[in-house]
Amino acid sequence: MALLIPWTTQTKAQCDAADMCSITVVASDSYGDGWDGSTLSIHQGSTLIGNVSVTASSSTYTFQICPDSIQLSWISNSWYDSECAFTIYDRGGGIIFSTSNCYYYSGTFATVNATCPTCFIPLSFSEVSNTPTSATLQWTDTSSNLMQIAYG
Repeated sequence: MALLIPWTTQTKAQCDAADMCSITVVASDSYGDGWDGSTLSIHQGSTLIGNVSVTASSSTYTFQICPDSIQLSWISNSWYDSECAFTIYDRGGGIIFSTSNCYYYSGTFATVNATCPTCFIPLSFSEVSNTPTSATLQWTDTSSNLMQIAYG
């Protein structure tokens, strides 16, 4: 269940709208009582992309970004930052950044590459069967495009 915080905003990033893509932040609190006012801020250069906080056990946010690096800042307002966790996914489902404990973060703590991938990661990839000369595979497509498999 996503709970949006009223002051969570997104300002326009510095690229053409056609070049933008989404990132998804899945945030959680292991105790289930929220981040107690602590906040993850996401910037691109001097542009605030958005603020993330959790008021219960988990929240999911989606922001539009330019294909460039993002800066992550932690604003602590709690003694319980060790309960805070989050993962940032690109539009293809790839992990941009992940942590299970925010206790040691303060101010800007990371700059990470946030590209807009055109090659998406399949979900639930598994082998159905195989023989010495063939294999049957299955997966869930995470894009609106057909996936191509290259072998050899």
